[in-house]
Amino acid sequence: MKRGLLIIAFLLSVKGFSQAGVVVTSAPTLETMSAKELSNSLEQLAESANQPKELVNTYSLAKDAFDLLQTVNENIKTGRVAVNILDDVAQTGLNISELYEIIRKKEIEGKGKKAVRALLDAVYSLNQRNEDIGSDIVSVLKDRKLIMNDAERLEYLRDLEDKVNEIRAKSQELIFYLQS
Repeated sequence: MKRGLLIIAFLLSVKGFSQAGVVVTSAPTLETMSAKELSNSLEQLAESANQPKELVNTYSLAKDAFDLLQTVNENIKTGRVAVNILDDVAQTGLNISELYEIIRKKEIEGKGKKAVRALLDAVYSLNQRNEDIGSDIVSVLKDRKLIMNDAERLEYLRDLEDKVNEIRAKSQELIFYLQS
């Protein structure tokens, strides 16, 4: 019986040592796992810390793109106004050419030289103003681009548009008057 108790005691002690061995060998594994998890958590935290910086960079890029888009949009508006004015200048130029032709015919018909000279002077003045507007458009789009902002340039072009419309109206009135 002593021998049986001794075998039971021996088996219990071996089992106790083996469990202790498991605990001892398990502890470094848990510590290693905790260290890896801590390392992963720190890496994720570092990545998370970079996300606001990336968002700020993304915002900055988006804002720059938006500003560029607005500038392009303003330039397109300016370009459209300039093209419309140039069309008006060209049409006015055609009207003025027609006026010169009508006056030449009147001169040939023997109308008064004073009247013909006055008409020629008036048409020449309209033509000169029309050409000046054409030059101003080129100047606004090229030379003055550095000293005018978009709103000022657009306003200046609108003023030129009003002037060329006035010249065109006068040239059309003269054509109507001379043809009647």
